[in-house]
Amino acid sequence: MHLNVFILSLALVFANSAPPVVIMVTGIVCIDLAPYPSLATLPAAIMMVGMGLNSIPAALIMEKIGRKSGFLLSFSIAIIAIFIVAYSIWIKSFVLLCLALFFVGANLAFVSQFRFAAAESVAPKIVGKAISYVLLSGIFAAFIGPEVAKQAKDLIPNAPFVGSFICLGGLYLAGLIVLSFYRNINKPQQTEKDSSRTIAEILKKPGVILAITSGVVSYAVMVTIMMATPIQMHINDGYSMRYVTLIIQGHLLGMYVPSLFTGGLIQKFGVIKIMFAGVLCFLISIFSNIVGHQIVNYAIGLVFLGIGWNLLFVSGTTLLTEQYTFSERFKIQAANDFIVYSIMAMGSLSAGALIHYLGWVNLNLIMLPFLIILIALLMVNVIASRKVEAKGMGTHPDP
Repeated sequence: MHLNVFILSLALVFANSAPPVVIMVTGIVCIDLAPYPSLATLPAAIMMVGMGLNSIPAALIMEKIGRKSGFLLSFSIAIIAIFIVAYSIWIKSFVLLCLALFFVGANLAFVSQFRFAAAESVAPKIVGKAISYVLLSGIFAAFIGPEVAKQAKDLIPNAPFVGSFICLGGLYLAGLIVLSFYRNINKPQQTEKDSSRTIAEILKKPGVILAITSGVVSYAVMVTIMMATPIQMHINDGYSMRYVTLIIQGHLLGMYVPSLFTGGLIQKFGVIKIMFAGVLCFLISIFSNIVGHQIVNYAIGLVFLGIGWNLLFVSGTTLLTEQYTFSERFKIQAANDFIVYSIMAMGSLSAGALIHYLGWVNLNLIMLPFLIILIALLMVNVIASRKVEAKGMGTHPDP
C-alpha cells in the first residue's frame, strides 16, 4: 500500500479523536453553560454544520493549493480552534464555544477528503482497500480521544474538561506533523472529451446518483439513530451511562472494524452487492430497535447500524471515484461531500426533536423511506447492467 495511505490513516487517528469528545463533553458542560438546557447539544451539532458548510470550500481550496497544503492549513486552524474551545469553557462563554466548534467542523471537512486522497494514491483496482484502511483508523480514534479527555479532565484546577481540550490540541499538532510527510499525487492532465463537463452534467450520471445516494443514506440513517440512542436509553429507558457507553462503543466498532474486510469484499463482489448488504444491515438494525428495549436489542441495533454505514459509505465512495476524470475530481468530490454532510448535519440537529416528538419506534421507522429509495436505485442499476450485458452478448435465433 502507498505510503500516503499510511500517513493519512495515522493522521486520521489524531483528527478523529476530537469529535467523540466534543459530543460527550460539551453536552455535559453546556447543561450549565448554555442559556437553556435544551441547547446543550447545540455546540456539537454546530461542529457537524461546520463540516457540511465547509465541504465545498475544502475541496476548492485543495484544488488551488494542493492536498498537502490544504491539509496542513486545516490542521493549523483546528489547533487554534480547539484551544479556543478550552478557553471558552474556562471563561464560560457559550457563544465562543459554538464559534470555535464551527471551525473544528471545518477541519473535519478537509479530513473527509482523506479517503479521496488515499484513492488517488493507489491503483484503481485497490481503491476500495485504500479507503477501508484509512477509515479503519477510526477504531483507535474512538478510544484514544475519550481516554485522553478522561485522563486530562482535571488537569486545570477548578476547570473541568479544559485540560481535555488542551490535550486534544496536542493530538491535532501530532496530526499536523504526520501530514508534513504526505506527498501530492500529480497525474497527467486528462484529455478525454468529458474532462470539461459541468458539475450538472456529471451529477446526472446514474453511477454518480447512486454513489451520492449511498453516502446520503449511510449518514442520514446512522447519525439520526446514533444521536437519539443515548437519549432513548438513558432518559426514556433509565439505563445507566455505563450501558450507554458500551452500546456506543460497540456501534463505533461496528462502524470501523469492517474496514478490515470491506475493500476486499468490494474487489471480489462489486460495489452493488456490498450496497445491498449495507441496506440489509440497516434493516436488521431498525428491526432490532423497534421490537424491544432490552440491552440486546440496542446492542444488535447499534452494531448493525455501524456495519451498514461502513458498507454503504465505503462502497459509495469507491463507486464515486470511478465516475469522473482526474481533472474533474475536486468539483465532484466537493458536491458529493456537501450533499452528504449537509444531510448528516440535519440528522444531528433533528435527532433530539424526533425522539422527543415522535418516539423511538417512529424515529426508526421514518428511516425506511431512505432505504426504499436506495433499494430502488440499486434495482434500476442491476436491470440496466443486465441489459448492457445482453446487448454485448447479442441475441441469435436458434439454428
